Amino acid sequence: LSETFIPSLSQTKVHPPSLDSPFLSSTTQGNRPIQVAIPETIGYYQKPFPSNKTWTLEQTIKPLTFSDYQQECERLQTSIKRFKYIRAQCLTWNMMGKSAPPRATIERLFHPHQHIVAFATQECERSITSSMVNRKKASWDKLLDTIGHDKGYVGIGRSTLCALHLVVFIKKELVPYMDSLVTSQVACGVMNEIGNKGGASVSFKLGDTSIMIIGAHLAASKKNTKLRHANYRKIIQQMMYKHKPIGQHKEDSDVEPLLRDFDHVLFMGDLNYRVDLEREKVDELIQHHQYHVCLKHDQLLQKLAVPSDVFRNFNEAEILFAPTYKFDPDSTVYDTSSKKRVPSWTDRILYRHKPNFQSHSMVLSYDADFTNHYSDHRPVYARMLLSTHAVKAPESPVKSPSNHSSSSICTI
Repeated sequence: LSETFIPSLSQTKVHPPSLDSPFLSSTTQGNRPIQVAIPETIGYYQKPFPSNKTWTLEQTIKPLTFSDYQQECERLQTSIKRFKYIRAQCLTWNMMGKSAPPRATIERLFHPHQHIVAFATQECERSITSSMVNRKKASWDKLLDTIGHDKGYVGIGRSTLCALHLVVFIKKELVPYMDSLVTSQVACGVMNEIGNKGGASVSFKLGDTSIMIIGAHLAASKKNTKLRHANYRKIIQQMMYKHKPIGQHKEDSDVEPLLRDFDHVLFMGDLNYRVDLEREKVDELIQHHQYHVCLKHDQLLQKLAVPSDVFRNFNEAEILFAPTYKFDPDSTVYDTSSKKRVPSWTDRILYRHKPNFQSHSMVLSYDADFTNHYSDHRPVYARMLLSTHAVKAPESPVKSPSNHSSSSICTI
């Protein structure tokens, strides 16, 4: 997937890849060090391992030479359907109208060993009111672009709705395999038309794998649960039709078939769902780290637990961290203002996969950064493995370095 060439491997020794370098496996040929383009997404496959020893996921993976790859493709074409994985990290953060934070605040959240990194921010750089007039996010975008470039990423899509902002990066080696990029925005704020609340999305394909990422900011206030549900319905319905080619859908209120058109849909943001308990009770439970008791009264989890047209077939990883809202400014103390808002998990990351992909995709981690006191919210992130379509055989043979063209050994 990089623009390096595959040398003759007859006298080449391929070493196991470092876990710190997931895209390129170092090799030696004679006395000259070279690199073989063996991306983690494609170039590794599961090998059998002894049942009498505990192995990590990484230890069950071995690098492929090009010859191995050709043999693997033959097996794929005959009888075995193998799934490969894309590493993805999603992060959502309500920035409370502040400008871009110091680089170190974001750099530790920009994990270097992912194939996709997506940042969904709310109230980014300025307040919602100010963003009605000026929606630019220049300093924030500059910070992300700088860090992304230093870590080998390229920004492929930005989508902005007033104070809501979504940015998606992919590893630069994957750029030639990305297409079908679409961005859209849906407003559902004041009078169901203004962009103080709503959703922004980026959808694209990596090889044959389609991915849609949505950043959202839903209606606030503990009592507005039904309005948040209505926000979701409008965002999904209008966004699905915007991302569907004209003529390939019917005007139908049921967007479930359209959602299924994407292999993976990731929905994140300040969804504003609250805990239906009194403040004193929640404070007591948090003090004893009894988050699971609070979560029994979480409005969103209650909705996800029953069949509904709201977040149908969406899932969420288990929450094991403290509520991420609302903190006093530059503090670790929950809201001490006159409103004394109930601490809640307003910042969430949900996901859904095409049915035949569900058992092959997984969430590796779901957490919040409680060392970040920049806002009254804490950033929430998830790292996932997204399964991809089976590997396809190359259409043309690998060219030698003298041809000065990039290699084409595999697709996602």
